[in-house]
Amino acid sequence: MQPASTVDLVLPVAVVVVAGASAAYAYLKRKRRTHTRTTPGHGQSPPPSPPPPR
Repeated sequence: MQPASTVDLVLPVAVVVVAGASAAYAYLKRKRRTHTRTTPGHGQSPPPSPPPPR
């Protein structure tokens, strides 16, 4: 067998690093998005009450 060239070793490592970085970015983006998002109907203030009669 021939010894593995540098490209044969570096390319798979680079693919794994890029995949891991993409997964981490997607995870953080999703986490930030859900942290700032509110569910409809929750966290809203009630409608203003009419002014009292004079």
